[in-house]
Amino acid sequence: MTTYSMTHAGLDRMVTGASLFARLTATLTHSLEARRAARRQAFEDAQFLAAAETDPRVLSDLRAAIARASD
Repeated sequence: MTTYSMTHAGLDRMVTGASLFARLTATLTHSLEARRAARRQAFEDAQFLAAAETDPRVLSDLRAAIARASD
């Protein structure tokens, strides 16, 4: 196991290691948040499709919203 002396080079290595760990943690967190958002969107889409199959008003409301958005 390597021990780091508290010289300038040792501190630089520690700071570099901490910086890399922080970047890795931020990337992992961002990835998990994006995955959770995608799963939530897929669930909401599935709920919408289930509602559209049983209630034709859902599709008519969607068509009206699309028409308003295109105006």
